[in-house]
Amino acid sequence: MRKLILSLWICCLFVFILNACAYSNIQKGENVSILILESYRNESISPFNSTIEEALIRGENWPGDPVLIVMNLFKVTDLETPYMSMTKENDPGENPNRTTITVFRDGFLDDSVRGDWHYFELRKMNDQGWRFTEIRRAFLCRRGIQTEKLGKELCP
Repeated sequence: MRKLILSLWICCLFVFILNACAYSNIQKGENVSILILESYRNESISPFNSTIEEALIRGENWPGDPVLIVMNLFKVTDLETPYMSMTKENDPGENPNRTTITVFRDGFLDDSVRGDWHYFELRKMNDQGWRFTEIRRAFLCRRGIQTEKLGKELCP
């Protein structure tokens, strides 16, 4: 009986260690948890807000959800990269009128751009649709000066 319990314990320990090792890094030598945002560029919000307004006029539902707005207008998916992180933070309260969404993607199959970072700030309007108040973007490169820090310059 002791041998059986010991064997099960060792087996569980082995599975735990194996599982921990499987999620250690995205790519060998690249640790996305320690990246620093050094600089970013502000993107124009006008064309995106115009698209939202047109969709509201047509009676579409996606302009009522900030996450759907970001995913529809910026084609944010996890299909392009092996790593994507999206966070959403609402104003406190039952019915928030301001939200921020941050998206980070890493591991593009591109010889220049390794990843990108987006920050979206949206406000709810009287028509129950959301509009952008700010869009920020930064890049992570495979070569050049932005290989370990996110920055506003396009990758070489």
